[in-house]
Amino acid sequence: MSNSGAPAPAGADSMSGKTYPSTKLALAMWFLPALFYLTVFYQLVAPAMMRAELMKDFGVDAGGFGTILMWYLTIYVILQIPVGVFIDCWGPKKILIVGALLSAVGSFVFGTASTFGMACFGRALIGAANATAWLVCMKLLGHWFSPKRFAMLTGLALLWGNLGSVLGQAPLRYAIESYSWRPVALASGGVILGIAILCIIFVKNDPTEMGYLSYGPDVSKQPKRSPIEGLKAGWVGFKGVFHYKNSWLIFLAQGGIVGPMLTFTGAWGTPYLAARYGLSIKEGALICSLMTMCWAAASPLFGQASQRLGRRKPFYIGGVCVACTGWITCYYGGVPLPVFIPVAAIASFATGCVIIGFALGRESVSPRYLGTIAGVVTMGNMIGPNILQPAVGRVLASQWAGKLAADGTKVYGLAEFQTAFMMLIGWSMLTIFLLSMTTETNNKPMVKE
Repeated sequence: MSNSGAPAPAGADSMSGKTYPSTKLALAMWFLPALFYLTVFYQLVAPAMMRAELMKDFGVDAGGFGTILMWYLTIYVILQIPVGVFIDCWGPKKILIVGALLSAVGSFVFGTASTFGMACFGRALIGAANATAWLVCMKLLGHWFSPKRFAMLTGLALLWGNLGSVLGQAPLRYAIESYSWRPVALASGGVILGIAILCIIFVKNDPTEMGYLSYGPDVSKQPKRSPIEGLKAGWVGFKGVFHYKNSWLIFLAQGGIVGPMLTFTGAWGTPYLAARYGLSIKEGALICSLMTMCWAAASPLFGQASQRLGRRKPFYIGGVCVACTGWITCYYGGVPLPVFIPVAAIASFATGCVIIGFALGRESVSPRYLGTIAGVVTMGNMIGPNILQPAVGRVLASQWAGKLAADGTKVYGLAEFQTAFMMLIGWSMLTIFLLSMTTETNNKPMVKE
């Protein structure tokens, strides 16, 4: 039996005698999807730790490396709305399994690629697969946990995912230097394949499959739709979301928060730190890992703080202002390394305000669009690095001063990076303006139907 209303205070249905799943059981059910989501962030930042090896093996410059990054992110963004439709049509478990299997295949293709085109194809497969992870986690969250825990658990999910970024930075670099990048990529695919197999065995779509009450809507009362009908409805929902002013503003703003963060820590941070401070890739990776951990730790705190205050905008705008100031100081302030590290950590922590976009988005649209707005906000998040990561590469390639490393790969200097990073600062500043135009929801739905 499912329940679309508020759960009974005692956690049971007086008519049926059934209970809601315990928190322990719900967390156990959510663990494998969350583990797959962790690999999404790992796969997102991993090429940054392989940058020098990829450029050498495939004979490309910064622009070519940016193209490898672009394929993952472009496919990831494009598939957000279709994946949401497929989850509604076929259930989160099937989509989770398909996503994990495809991610493993993409890792194997990438790890064995003999040409630049095959490497890009492998990354595109991984991007397509990983587009499923966040939406599956959100779908299962809505069925296995009380709505009162949504904001907190969303923040914790993002924190968990960001731990994958940490694994894909300094620890991954140590592994690459020990075994080279191809065996590491293949091993990653093997781990993800194992996750897929475990998901087949253990994951359930809804608590009713185990005899419990569900926090999600009663699917038996919802009309059955084919994927084609679902895609048409999804397109209608996608357009419907943008009838609300906040949706536009949040969609554009999220990229200016996530974009500068992931463009540095997930792509160009280590070569910048080498150009500026003479750090090795491993040393640069440690700083990027610290920045990612600060971002991860901040996400649930921002969500909880805005929930307790009863307002979203002060934390949302305040976080972006602090982050933007930090990025300007880090890139153009001429600060020594002992100052750069804490300033970058503070800016990264402030970036955790991005989690508020999900809550503000949900409160800004009609209840019929709650699933769609989650996909739209996620798209907004990833459009930032999708544009900025390859764009920085193209600017670096165009500004290259002719310096070569001992192995013949191109090396980019501080002046080139400062020119390229102006795009990061520009979007971050634009985000402050966009968020100032949003309407405060006071943590309550603006639209009731």
